[in-house]
Amino acid sequence: MYKFKFADIGEGLHEGIVGEIYVKVGDEVQEGDSLFSVETDKMASDIPSPVSGKITKILIKTSETVHVGDDTFHFETDAPQEKTSHENENDNKNEEAASVVGSIKVSNEEFSFDSIMGSAKKEEVNLDNQLKTDTDTYKPYVGEKGKKYQGKIEQEFDVIIIGSGPGGYLAAEEVAKHKKSTLIVEKEFWGGVCLNVGCIPTKTLIKSIEVYEYAKQLEKYGIKGNIHDLKPDWVSMQKRKLEVVKKLTDGVRFLMKANNAMTMMGEAKMVGSHEIEINNKVYRGKNIILATGSVANRLPLEGFEEGYKKGQVITSKEAINLNKLPKTMTIIGGGVIGTEFAQVFSASGVKVTIVQDLDKILHILDEDVIKEISKELNIAGIDVVTSAKVKKYSRKTIFYEKDGKEIKLKSDIVLQSVGRKPLLIKGIENTGIKIGERKNIQVDYKNRTNVEGVYAIGDVTGQAMLAHVAYKHAIIAANHIIGLPTSPINANTIPACIYTHPEVAAVGLTEREAKEQKLDYFVIKGSMSTIGKALADGDKRGFIKLIVGKEFGEIIGAHLVGKHSTDMITELTISIDSEMTVYEIANTIHPHPTVSEIIWEAARKAVLMLEKR
Repeated sequence: MYKFKFADIGEGLHEGIVGEIYVKVGDEVQEGDSLFSVETDKMASDIPSPVSGKITKILIKTSETVHVGDDTFHFETDAPQEKTSHENENDNKNEEAASVVGSIKVSNEEFSFDSIMGSAKKEEVNLDNQLKTDTDTYKPYVGEKGKKYQGKIEQEFDVIIIGSGPGGYLAAEEVAKHKKSTLIVEKEFWGGVCLNVGCIPTKTLIKSIEVYEYAKQLEKYGIKGNIHDLKPDWVSMQKRKLEVVKKLTDGVRFLMKANNAMTMMGEAKMVGSHEIEINNKVYRGKNIILATGSVANRLPLEGFEEGYKKGQVITSKEAINLNKLPKTMTIIGGGVIGTEFAQVFSASGVKVTIVQDLDKILHILDEDVIKEISKELNIAGIDVVTSAKVKKYSRKTIFYEKDGKEIKLKSDIVLQSVGRKPLLIKGIENTGIKIGERKNIQVDYKNRTNVEGVYAIGDVTGQAMLAHVAYKHAIIAANHIIGLPTSPINANTIPACIYTHPEVAAVGLTEREAKEQKLDYFVIKGSMSTIGKALADGDKRGFIKLIVGKEFGEIIGAHLVGKHSTDMITELTISIDSEMTVYEIANTIHPHPTVSEIIWEAARKAVLMLEKR
């Protein structure tokens, strides 16, 4: 048998959409006969057969995305059988296969998606910051059958989804609206962590604080009156938060009903690779999507578990729902969650101290961004202790070591903000699904596990633990089940958004990473203080920083600090993802007056730099 793997299609492209398939199983073809067509945004081309023989299997479908290394056709032929990767090391030097642009050298060794993602490789994800993704999780799809349950089945579905967070409910919507019988199961609250105790409630509280900070400056905007007695009301802020959360979670349930997806409350347990037990009944899914999310890490140190039981040590889940404010708070961890909470509680009147084990907060961000946010925390009166190793907790006091000395820090509440870990469904150890070293479910670039028909999406995969990553995973998995084309996640273009004051947004490489990779680049910076809309808004804090390739002017990294940064980062994400250059951005009309003009101004500066070379 000869296996035909799709080869590099040239022009730096690594995927295409299958157009027309010209042959069927059983057909005899000659070497060079056209098998199928492939379309990209740049070209369309027929793919010729690499051998003469009889087609025994076709592994692609019309309108499906095909990637370099994907198996496309199997042949019964007299051509040499595929060899192992070791045997191929020498033979591959002379082997040719189909390409959209002529013939190129390829290897028939087992395919790994890492070869495509090489330029986007990152260090292992830091669970405290959750901004990068670990592309080493993209393993080749194996397609094992998995273990089957032999008992009574209550009902069968095309798709069963475990977890109703952003990834889960979007996947359910996508497959259900394409007439797939769908069951979605939730054990705690609809909308998952994001809608209930994560993204949405924290940003609701942050908005309240933002309004309060503006209120303190009303005289600067020409508004006078009795404004000095204003203060945050934590109870009222919590009430508003609950109203926002309820509206969104009710919307999720309505969305499921509108698309005829069956919903069920209860804790799910896997009793087979495609069988789920819920409320003592077993349901089978032709396809299973595991979207169980993650939970906050808890420090396994002396005294912390006892403090947790007493309510003196909490995680972000409890912090978002505190009934009353403490007078003092220690936050262990200076990542995204820690810094956001620090500003919320500090502005609400709590004395906050951040204790960080590394030498800086937000350590995987660009150095200029770190300096800016560190300055803002200092202005807000938040103490930041870096290079401090926490040892234990006792009687409302944490003990940490710094510069060889043990130091005590007492506070009413200790918030553990030390990242999150994947939450695995019960019974998964009995299904044959492969679990990674970080207790994450391993998936390939189509979010398939090693068990055929079982997918995992979102935080449980151990990749970047962000709602927008879960959304993308959901689309990938759902489209594969439905049979629609999709593109895999690009680890280098996952935007990071931090809702501090001012906001932070970033995509692509930091300057530190560009140096480490020895790239030929230059840096362009621009200040918000030069932007008319920022001055009119009365908030000129922040800047833009672009890291630009010298040869073509492509954007390698983009970093924004300032008002509306989290909204503006999309333009730069699209630019990097589409391999645009500063020339295209500089040539694009940006509306005036808007804060987004800072992107245009930076691009114009970059063009001038390139023209002077």
